[in-house]
Parts: sequence; C-alpha cells; structure tokens
Amino acid sequence: MARNLSVPLQPHDGQMLAAYVANVRQAATLLAATETDFRAKQDANRVGVYTTEQEADEIAAELMMRAGLTRAQVLASFVAVARAVDAKVPAASGTRATGDANASTCGAWMARDFVEDDGKPVAMTLGDLSDPHHGMCYRLYNLWRETGAHRYSLGAAPAPLQPAWSSLVQHAQKLSGAAKAKGL
Repeated sequence: MARNLSVPLQPHDGQMLAAYVANVRQAATLLAATETDFRAKQDANRVGVYTTEQEADEIAAELMMRAGLTRAQVLASFVAVARAVDAKVPAASGTRATGDANASTCGAWMARDFVEDDGKPVAMTLGDLSDPHHGMCYRLYNLWRETGAHRYSLGAAPAPLQPAWSSLVQHAQKLSGAAKAKGL
C-alpha cells in the first residue's frame, strides 16, 4: 500500500502539480479506506483504545494488591475516589468526562458486574479523548475488568505501623500547635 508522494515539483509546472495532487488524493483515499476497514475490524473484535491513564490505574491496582489489599478493597478505594470527585467536581461543571456516571450509579453497575437490568452490558465511554484522565466510572470499569482478568497475587498484609498511626497523628498535631504558637 506504500505510495510514492515524492513527485518532484518544478516552478510553474501545472502538469507536475496536478500529478502531485492526484497522487496525494489517491493516497488519501487508500488511507481513508484502510482506516475505515481497520476501525471496523477493531470494533468487530472488541479491541479498544488503550491509554497511559489505564496503564497507570492498572499499575496502582497491581501494587495495592501486592501490598496485601484484596480486589474488593482496591475497587472500593476507587469508588471512594469517585465519590470524592463527585463532591468536588459536579457533573454540571463541564470539567467532567462526557457521559461519566456518578459514583453511586457506577458502584451499582459494578455490583451487577457492569450489566444492565435487561442483561445487556453497560455501554461505557472513555470521555474526552483529548483529556488523559478518563471518566471515573470508566476507570473503575477498567480496573474491575483488569483485576478480574489478571488475578493478581495478594501480597502479605503489611505489619502494623510502628509507632501506631494514632501516635503519629498526635505528634503531628502537637508539632502543628507549636508552629502556630510561634506564628509559623
């Protein structure tokens, strides 16, 4: 399918320019047909776009599971993030991914394995493809699917913090109070 688009142009040579334009049009037509065919095959084989954002989420999930969190805990943490996004970035703000479901709806879909009441799979959208951060529901769907497919091994549960978390919080509060007293 490779086309030679390097037709030499000479100044004021209308025939050469016409040949070049014809060659470019032919190549563009072939590329458009190839892209259309490629997209049709992609859809028929259920092959989607894979992004760096998806990879980042999957690495996070894998690391969380290696640290001893279960799949359910990993997914619940992403639902919690989605709830925080809902609270801070309302869907009506225009800054959320197009078609992004809220955390409650998405959590309900996940509880039903992303299947609608009529038994059909939930139609999930990435959102704005120019934004590397996809909709939170898509991100949760992708993690649900990937953590199920990969069946990551759980790591050993981490040892309790030493000193205890509550002691660290008390110490931080004491330091913050001392800094405020000094006007810092």
